[in-house]
Amino acid sequence: MKKMLFFLLFVPLIIFTGCNDDDSDNHTKNKVLMLKVDYQTFNFEGGVEYTFDQKTDSFTIDFDYIYTSDPEMITLTYSELNETLFSGTVMWNGAGEVITPLSIDPPEDFETVSSEDVIFPSRGFTQIYHPFYYSNIEYYNAWMSIQNLEKVRRFLRSNPFQKVKIFVYSSSGFGNNNIDYDYYIFIKN
Repeated sequence: MKKMLFFLLFVPLIIFTGCNDDDSDNHTKNKVLMLKVDYQTFNFEGGVEYTFDQKTDSFTIDFDYIYTSDPEMITLTYSELNETLFSGTVMWNGAGEVITPLSIDPPEDFETVSSEDVIFPSRGFTQIYHPFYYSNIEYYNAWMSIQNLEKVRRFLRSNPFQKVKIFVYSSSGFGNNNIDYDYYIFIKN
């Protein structure tokens, strides 16, 4: 009888303490992973994971370029949620700056997988439109620098039929010898 009472009292306690609502909620939230890769060296420079409460069936990034301001402004917006994923200034005779995100997590904060296999998005890549820069995008080399990240693989497993979005940004305008270009790669879970 004591064993049965013990079983009825403590087994539910053990089961319910092992379940964390935050963990299960964390896997169902709408997330976008933005990763930065150097244009010339293809070195992974870090990234940020955005989390949104509202789910969407699609993932569209709108490009907005305000060229009438000084400095000029580029904004990438998650269209379905009207959320800014990236914004930065462009100064043709100087150096603009990234405004959003305020900071990115360094490469050492991203775990890598130990396997040597190479994965690619099943539907490939799509370039986020930019009126001044639309050629010579090295999807392959940029992808190779991040495809071994655990988060990249997790995002691709959770949304296997997406097209990975790539944007090329230069804070000093385009055509300036590729000095400060960076790839920004967007993957949705």
